[in-house]
Amino acid sequence: MIGMLRAVLAFLLAAAAVTAPVFMLAPVSVDADAHVGPWTALASLNLNAFHFWRSDSFVRLFASSLSLPAAAFQMVIMLCGTWLAIRQHSAHFARTPALRWLVSAVPCLAVLSFVGLDRFVIGSLAWMPLLSMMLFALLNATRASYGARVLPLWVMALFVSVQNSASANQSSVCTGLGALFIARYFWERSQDRRALKVREALALATVALGPALWVAVTAPTVPLPAYPQDAHVVPESGTSLLYHALVGPAYPVLTLDRIAAAALYMPGSALLLAVSLALLVTGGRGATPNQKRLLLGTAAAAVCLVLDSALPYDLSLIAPLATLSRLLPWGTVVPLVSVAIGLVAWLVAVAALSHSSRFVLALACTASLLGSFIVSPELFSPSLAAYLAPSASAEVRRLVASPSSSVIRNLLRQDPLFLDHIDYYHHKASGHFHDLFRQGGSYSLAPSVPLRDPAQPGRPRLSTGIARQVGGELCTAKLPKETLVSGVEISPGRNWGDFPRSMTISAGPCDRASAKHVVTVDGWQGPLLFTSDGFPYWGRHHFVRVIFPQPVSAQCLFVEQTGTAPYDWSVDQVKVLSTHPQLDTAGSSPAPATP
Repeated sequence: MIGMLRAVLAFLLAAAAVTAPVFMLAPVSVDADAHVGPWTALASLNLNAFHFWRSDSFVRLFASSLSLPAAAFQMVIMLCGTWLAIRQHSAHFARTPALRWLVSAVPCLAVLSFVGLDRFVIGSLAWMPLLSMMLFALLNATRASYGARVLPLWVMALFVSVQNSASANQSSVCTGLGALFIARYFWERSQDRRALKVREALALATVALGPALWVAVTAPTVPLPAYPQDAHVVPESGTSLLYHALVGPAYPVLTLDRIAAAALYMPGSALLLAVSLALLVTGGRGATPNQKRLLLGTAAAAVCLVLDSALPYDLSLIAPLATLSRLLPWGTVVPLVSVAIGLVAWLVAVAALSHSSRFVLALACTASLLGSFIVSPELFSPSLAAYLAPSASAEVRRLVASPSSSVIRNLLRQDPLFLDHIDYYHHKASGHFHDLFRQGGSYSLAPSVPLRDPAQPGRPRLSTGIARQVGGELCTAKLPKETLVSGVEISPGRNWGDFPRSMTISAGPCDRASAKHVVTVDGWQGPLLFTSDGFPYWGRHHFVRVIFPQPVSAQCLFVEQTGTAPYDWSVDQVKVLSTHPQLDTAGSSPAPATP
């Protein structure tokens, strides 16, 4: 009786530990406006993933009866599955249920330490440990030749698989495969039983993946705003390889921000790799064959994470996780990398709990829990979350919880008041830019090589002529007189790859030392444009048009190129957005029409 009371008390303490972060952390994914039946659009504030999502009705029922958030109840489900997994895998805690409840909280908290309060990741991984243990039980039953006589076990496993598909939704194929992998290679008790027959293996695979495949086929695609064909809403280089899904649905506009994912998860991936390698080196001799498989599999998964986040963008497209995401349904729409890092964090903590050395065990678990101190603060308090407060306007909340959130996040770095001045930017984006050369102005490029253009005699066409951009290149635009300027356009002409990669713009008198800083653009993405519904997006990269945060009075504009690229910077034409009444509008050009 005392042992049972201790176990119950330990369970309550562990449940309180894994649910406390749900109440303390800011969510990194929020609901958007679109609804279709039980599906609600889910917008990631960090990775710009935008897709339909539904809450598990089983979880929602029990969570509401206990007055808990759904994510809190899902963490308890993850805790129960982890408790069963550690019971089978770790000799330290196999005979002490109370202590096993307490240590089972460590892998669950490790997930939160590396991904934050992400409904997508928590929902994806909530049922996976329990599903892996149900599949493990079926493996043992079928190997013992009495699998057909335990029909209730098959029914329970199918129920858990259905709940996994209802909770993980589009990522349930990924978590179902992970559960099969864990059950088969990590927790197989013995090797001396008969091999599985094809029929039995197919039955197990159907239980694990059947409901997941059904969700992948039937899940609806969320309607996107009316972005034009040449729009993009996540950062691109403008000259890199394209990233397309080979299997499953694909949106007309890529919404998943892979560059942000790499920056966000790189520190955590490196820490998980270091811990997994340390466990592999220090625990190889005393580990059982199954524990060695776990250590090797965990280290391999951590290597895949680092390759996906550390390689240059073009090379990362052929990294293991990126390749897998193109082969899995919904892989290019939902952020499978976030599920992968949560799974690896869980595996590393489970592997640590089976280590023969108590010191290494404690050190590895501490590193897993303290991952929150080295990862990006955006995982626990997204900067865009502040704009979803009840005091924010409905229009701002609509724009933030949309596929344009990556555009907004990047523009807020240029202008912290971007959302406050969204109407100003919308108006200026459709304004008329005046040809500087026709108005009697001039422009220069340093360094420069003049190029001939028979179609436009007399107009200067310039190029840096060094076959690359190294930073420090300067374009100076001189207006006929001091004018109130709200933006500048610098066209590279027919050489579309010769646009500046980053810029710092200053304006004022023609003495650069007296000019004032106007705006810094890190990682040029294209001109800021708006759909007919008011959603911002980026146009094509070669269309270099910058809207200033506020109009500036100047006679000279200084545009310094601060990026690097294996292309020249070419200047074929310079235009300014000016309010001077004497400028001739015959030489102006409107912004591209929004749909």
